[in-house]
Amino acid sequence: MLTRISFLFMFLFGLLAACGNANTTPLPPVPLKIIVHDDKFEPNILTGKVNQPMELTIENQGAKPHSFVIDELQIKIAPIEPGETGTATILSNKIRTYTTGGAFIFYSDVAGDKEAGLSGNLSFTP
Repeated sequence: MLTRISFLFMFLFGLLAACGNANTTPLPPVPLKIIVHDDKFEPNILTGKVNQPMELTIENQGAKPHSFVIDELQIKIAPIEPGETGTATILSNKIRTYTTGGAFIFYSDVAGDKEAGLSGNLSFTP
């Protein structure tokens, strides 16, 4: 009898442990390309899944430098010169802290860009 109870306990414990790890195991990164013009990001709405990092490539097709910033996630790409690209991985080391989703604003912090509307939205869904 004790052996059956021990086996059942170990089985249930293993099952619970496996379920607990499912929410914290990151998914493979999703590559995304964003084009920045002098007046907009294209696309300016990004959607991702919790526990799935995003590998961003930002290509500046504008006539002046632009940056890429998400304050809450401590992401900042220094100003990218026209014709150049910058990269960032979103949530690669913070992915486990977001379990229910959330929304964030990204923008260029080059003088005058944010005020001119050079911004967008990033959201994560469970």
